[in-house]
Amino acid sequence: MENKNIMRILLAVFIILVLAVVLKYTVFNNQQQSPAVETNTNTSVISNFVSSTKQVLLSPTSTATVTSTPATKKTVPKKTVSPTAPVASATPSYVDALDIYRKSGYYVQFYNCQPTPTALTMKSGTKFMIDNRNVTTQKIGLGKTVYTIDGYGFVIAIAPKVSSSTKYNLACNGINSATVLIQP
Repeated sequence: MENKNIMRILLAVFIILVLAVVLKYTVFNNQQQSPAVETNTNTSVISNFVSSTKQVLLSPTSTATVTSTPATKKTVPKKTVSPTAPVASATPSYVDALDIYRKSGYYVQFYNCQPTPTALTMKSGTKFMIDNRNVTTQKIGLGKTVYTIDGYGFVIAIAPKVSSSTKYNLACNGINSATVLIQP
């Protein structure tokens, strides 16, 4: 009889340890989520052993608020929301912009203020991508317009209106490093 009680106690301790590890892993992963995920208002309650509130990604378009209390409860959805198509952003993501502008040829990348390619030709009013692959912010100038681009950021610039073919320098931090020929 004594061996059975010892086995029950060991089994109970093992189960508590497993639950503690799973809980720690779950809380740790919830703390690692980006702030962009914490913007939706769809909620459901999940109770755990630690007192805290976090939001977690359920799908590309919905999130849930996770609330932990000393008691354990099952998940209780407060509101059911059918999935909808994501809203299109006015500014393309980096991957989308890279795909669009590299294919079109209206793309210049700066790494340590060295452009690739070093020359572009386009019509006035054409949109083109300036890509900063440096960790630090760079100031890229085209004519009188200066674009301040954060580290690993990009901008979609527009070629200035010209009445005749005009050659512009594309300067990185005030140093001319590429040329852009703008045609009317």
